[in-house]
Amino acid sequence: MTLDIALAFKFVFEDDKWVQKIVIGSIMLMLSIFIIPAIFLSGYFIKVIRHIQAGDDHRLPEWEGWGELFNTGLKFWVASFIYLIPILITMAVFFTIIFIPMLIAEQTDNDVFFCLTYPCMILFQILIPIFSIIYTYSVFPIMTIIFAQNRSIGDALDLKVVYTTARKHIVELAIIAGLMLIMGYVAQIGILFLIIGIFVTTFYTFLFFGHLEGQLARKVFNQE
Repeated sequence: MTLDIALAFKFVFEDDKWVQKIVIGSIMLMLSIFIIPAIFLSGYFIKVIRHIQAGDDHRLPEWEGWGELFNTGLKFWVASFIYLIPILITMAVFFTIIFIPMLIAEQTDNDVFFCLTYPCMILFQILIPIFSIIYTYSVFPIMTIIFAQNRSIGDALDLKVVYTTARKHIVELAIIAGLMLIMGYVAQIGILFLIIGIFVTTFYTFLFFGHLEGQLARKVFNQE
């Protein structure tokens, strides 16, 4: 089984209540600045993945079971944040190594400190994008589908399973990564529709990737 990209694009519109469901999702996205709606959105994203993995390819899950959506979304946020800790630590270390000597140099008028920190700045500019790309395009998609199985933080943090699964499905991850880049630009078309449209197109993109992740989960865990 390969990823059915065409179905991921059109499945939203095959649901009889797609307008209502997209309006709710777009409003939640618009309110995500207040954090709580963003947690509900994350819970719904996991629900979409589980929905598609179960074989229901042609309709969106209902916006219901709000307590469960919040609980799932919150646990997903925790798992995602834990994966970000190494990147944050790396940034903190490099920030300390680079900027403290620069402050000393500024106070002492000593250019030697600037010369010493320059290689670290270059390394910082190289490593952080690399870590971010690895996280966004390989670790995050796999961690997400593993989490979705039992909605367990512990399962999501099983690095051995994440690594093994990512290695076996590198082609699918590459496809999803490419589509993420493309759809990121496509979603911005919504700006043309009174600004508010960006929330609709972004939520649609969110559903598109939920469907792809559901297909990938089905391939990984249902042995298709």
